Amino acid sequence: MPLYDFACPNKHQFEKRLPMSESSSHPLCPECQEQASRIFTMPFISIQWPDSTSRKALSGSDTFRPEGAREWQRGVGRKGK
Repeated sequence: MPLYDFACPNKHQFEKRLPMSESSSHPLCPECQEQASRIFTMPFISIQWPDSTSRKALSGSDTFRPEGAREWQRGVGRKGK
């Protein structure tokens, strides 16, 4: 279940896990019991790189190299590196 951020009219912010079908609901603020609205924040994205070679190929200030992307795709799912 996704975790959503909410803020009430009194500027209290809180998080709440809701099914996606209820993402537009207006839960009550746990501090003041006012109805809260959903606020949008940057998502947290975590990437687990398979090895340091592909990390070097896909990052840095040099231009993007397609061979680095293919190397990374082949390495996805490998264990123990």
